[in-house]
Amino acid sequence: MDETERHGVPLLRTDLSVRDGDRAPDALPRGQARAAAPWCTASSSTSTGSACFCIGDSGVGKSECAIDLVVRGHRLVSDDVVEIKQLGDHLVGTGPELTRYHMELRGVGIINVKDLFGVASVRLTKYVEFVIKLDPWKAGKKYDRLGLDDNGLRRSSASRCRYVEMPVGPGRNLSVLIEVAARNHLLKLKGYHPARELARKLGERIQAPVDDAAGIDQDPRAGDGETR
Repeated sequence: MDETERHGVPLLRTDLSVRDGDRAPDALPRGQARAAAPWCTASSSTSTGSACFCIGDSGVGKSECAIDLVVRGHRLVSDDVVEIKQLGDHLVGTGPELTRYHMELRGVGIINVKDLFGVASVRLTKYVEFVIKLDPWKAGKKYDRLGLDDNGLRRSSASRCRYVEMPVGPGRNLSVLIEVAARNHLLKLKGYHPARELARKLGERIQAPVDDAAGIDQDPRAGDGETR
């Protein structure tokens, strides 16, 4: 205590155990929680309205995809670098103040999305709920084609985001695919899982002939063991 007062460093204490340390910001007033929340930076483009956080190698097409989503009516949080803080069980993304709402487009240069498209095209912060990795197509690599398993990207012991890898190849309309993936994610959050519903219907269709074969009607005029 004496050292912190001497150097002017705030000291916060909690009765939570070390194992429950991720929940410590919940016990703080909101303003203090924002200041004390753990954070990290990642190279990405994040466009909201569907709360997508796109990651991938440089040059894979994140910025172009993000600007296409903005044109389609979604809102941009940040391009290239996103600051992510954990507030309780949630991850909150925002852009660095210096480069906020700016974007680099190869061949065009630096643009300001807010100035070009208006205040309705940007957003200061947004909960990170859905992470999409844009992965250059690799021959022989297996990608999820059914979506039966809900993969998760664990950022901490308290938070979890939906995570998918989307292959990037010539001619693919990434912005449309990302929008569809986000809409499908929202359906799953509401309790409807299209892949599992289709698997259920296929299972019923496969089981039906088996049940019919097991229940062949017997001719009442025939003796026991004889069927029509």
